[in-house]
Amino acid sequence: MCRMNVRILFVIAAGVAVAAAGAAQAAALIVDDGLPDGGDCEGAALGGSWDAPTATCTSAVGFSLGTLDRLIVRGAATLTNEGFVLSEGAVTVEAGATLTNEGTFENEGVLRNVGDVTNVPNATFRNRGAVISVTEFVNGGDLFNDSGALFANYVRLFVLFGSIVNNGTIVNLCEAVVTGPGVIGNAPQRTVRLLLDETSLTWCDAPAQATFDVVRGSLSGLRAAAGAFPGAVEQCMAADTSAQSVPHGAAPADAWFVVREASGGTYHSGGSGQIDPRDGDIDISIHACP
Repeated sequence: MCRMNVRILFVIAAGVAVAAAGAAQAAALIVDDGLPDGGDCEGAALGGSWDAPTATCTSAVGFSLGTLDRLIVRGAATLTNEGFVLSEGAVTVEAGATLTNEGTFENEGVLRNVGDVTNVPNATFRNRGAVISVTEFVNGGDLFNDSGALFANYVRLFVLFGSIVNNGTIVNLCEAVVTGPGVIGNAPQRTVRLLLDETSLTWCDAPAQATFDVVRGSLSGLRAAAGAFPGAVEQCMAADTSAQSVPHGAAPADAWFVVREASGGTYHSGGSGQIDPRDGDIDISIHACP
């Protein structure tokens, strides 16, 4: 069962992308080589052993994170699991930090990788929630992406040894790739127009030199207006921008987002689920992009 605290929705369509998300706040456990004894490494929650010369926190038994728990590995620290980890919360591996799994790691929450994550030979990593891998994720053991789970790959999912069994969704954002032995089960998706994570909104597969308009609104307002957009638009997040990512800050839990090419693009999805045209309604809103 997926127990994600962050809802992530992909809509893949020509010329438009829509996403909605909400986030839960929680106290964080910290593993950091800049803190005494690696921060929370040797505390009751992680039960690890801190080795200062290698800046490594080793958990021989493993640990559990509840739905409201957060774990951040940062600095030049390495967190190594030799036992069994069950994470229903949020795990972040920051730039320069490392998460190494030598046992079993079951993710039912959200794991965000901006550093290095390695699943070594004979180890098992099972995802039932969401993995957002902004940097390389190296698999040398067995990686299972279960039904209903999401693995978002920004750069490279490198299968060194072992296998990937995908019964959920693996998406390669922009130029990201899966290298090594093939994926067993569902093939990775290639064309993702929009990705929403905890901090930013990212899109790709754009024509060269294109610029974009990005709009945010309220799902509750959209429902109240029976799908009419003018009163549900709350912010133009970016107008005619050449960037392909914008921070969304503390977006409301019922926020929706749409992106279009600024010149000749459309907010329409082209899907059968779209009831009314979007461009005209959004463009007449007082919060529309100029």
